[in-house]
Amino acid sequence: EWVEKRKGVVPIYCKKLQIGGFYLKLSKFLRTLPLYYVQELEVNAQQWTREIMEHFCFCLIEMRNLRVLHLSDLSPQVFTSHS
Repeated sequence: EWVEKRKGVVPIYCKKLQIGGFYLKLSKFLRTLPLYYVQELEVNAQQWTREIMEHFCFCLIEMRNLRVLHLSDLSPQVFTSHS
């Protein structure tokens, strides 16, 4: 909320980002950051579904300078196909 109110006023450049938890809250936060500057990302994807991971991929596309990606606690269902 603090960041949203100051969007455009306080520049936040983040080279290393650690995220985890409920994606709905995270997605709001991620929209406030210039993801272009993220170089290292750690994701704790516990409780994430395939649909959440697909949505998160759109955030990854914006991280054009991403060099290191750590994924942890992925559920096997994230990798199963829609049958």
